[in-house]
Amino acid sequence: QIAIGAEHGIMLTNYGSCYTWGDNRYGQLGRKLSKLNENGEAFQVIDLQHEEVSQVAAGMHHCLALTAKGLVFCWGRNKYGQLGTGDRRDRTAPARVTCVKDRKIPNSDTPEFQLGYSASADDEHDKIISISAGGNNSIAASLNSKIWQWGAMSSDFKEEHPESKAFPDVRTRAINIKKDFGDGTRRKAEKVSNTETACRVLEDDVRLNDKSKRQIID
Repeated sequence: QIAIGAEHGIMLTNYGSCYTWGDNRYGQLGRKLSKLNENGEAFQVIDLQHEEVSQVAAGMHHCLALTAKGLVFCWGRNKYGQLGTGDRRDRTAPARVTCVKDRKIPNSDTPEFQLGYSASADDEHDKIISISAGGNNSIAASLNSKIWQWGAMSSDFKEEHPESKAFPDVRTRAINIKKDFGDGTRRKAEKVSNTETACRVLEDDVRLNDKSKRQIID
């Protein structure tokens, strides 16, 4: 898999390793800038060499990596909280995405607040199965069909989610986006994608007699 940002790229190999190349002004290559001109050569993201990466994504100046365990790592530009680390500091190394759960914001990097964390191998409902990046935001879908989003969001979001006003840093951590389908049909989120100002979810409809089983919901 290959994903391209504004001036950088990230590549995932068949062995679950990821490599980056290009512009590194904000740490979007996952390493400190070692020399001015890297000649476009791709180097491995060393901090993820002990993780099996299953999917990658690239925003304008940041990267995401999803591991086989269902955890999400981000690095690079963080001006709008698009790394989901609870602050707005850029990262030159992969950091785990944290999330708001039950209206609680973690005071430290505790495991239960890491996006995709499962307490046991028998309970993997919160495991993340898909990720995507917009220009300055990020999104993920979990095995239990929850959609998580963080980073830059439109003003409509706060109108639809007044509870977010209680959390001044809510956009710097992943928060669960509730979807209202209206027809009572059970659906599961299969894939997600982001653009500069919109989020799209590819739905896998559970109804067996419906010919259009997959729909894109904005």
